[in-house]
Amino acid sequence: MIKAVIITAAGSSSRMKGKGKKELKVLKGRTVLERAVLPFVLSEQFDHICVTYPAGNKEEMEKALKRINFPISYVQGGDSRQASVYNALITLRETYSDLVLIHDGARPHISEELIERVLTGTIERGNSTPVIPSVSAMKILNSHGDIEQHLVRKSTVSAQTPQGFSFQEILEAHEKANADDDSYIDDSEIWSRYIGPAHTVKGDPENIKITYPGDLKGK
Repeated sequence: MIKAVIITAAGSSSRMKGKGKKELKVLKGRTVLERAVLPFVLSEQFDHICVTYPAGNKEEMEKALKRINFPISYVQGGDSRQASVYNALITLRETYSDLVLIHDGARPHISEELIERVLTGTIERGNSTPVIPSVSAMKILNSHGDIEQHLVRKSTVSAQTPQGFSFQEILEAHEKANADDDSYIDDSEIWSRYIGPAHTVKGDPENIKITYPGDLKGK
């Protein structure tokens, strides 16, 4: 079985308030991006790793991962995460991979244990998304910013990455999503729209996504 990984790192990091690209920040002696990639290499489970990058940033990405002893391919991202993942899937199509895990380059606290859970779930059921219970009261707002619906907290979860999928099916789903006029928040939503039920596995509360400058403190 041929297994691939896509690491998404083509975003603008706009919520870092001008403090630079979050994946290139140093966290305990390694870049955030390096910490997001390294557990996949150490797991010795994957044949291909593809990293997306924003236009003009390829050399910086290569520099951030220079200490990793694994052949990494780089693909320029699009104007959204969805477009960037699609570009990477097209690039990986020639590898004839059987499955792919898609991970945020801004999640540096990913563990090999979580990778194994997602990988196992994907092999057994065709797709797998790690989730953790919601700790906040979840609401839906209307166009005026008022609360329109109060969700039952025990029925809501927070989805994480890596999310795993049968390669050919997630590629076909992205091709269809690329042709419609909708935008999707993550790959599990695209899978649900075009393929079928999105299955879940237990996530990891430590697997946070670096979003704001404060997320880099105390880690």
